[in-house]
Amino acid sequence: MKNLIIILFIIALSSTAYCKAVESLDNAMTLSKEKNKPILIDVFADW
Repeated sequence: MKNLIIILFIIALSSTAYCKAVESLDNAMTLSKEKNKPILIDVFADW
């Protein structure tokens, strides 16, 4: 059971760590309209 939890935890971490970098918001808006998909904007602040 412990091994299963560790494997699932590793899979969850590796799947959330994957993303494609976008160079500009204009490029993202164009791709969003072409593929008819919403845009997710994630903001990270380190105060």
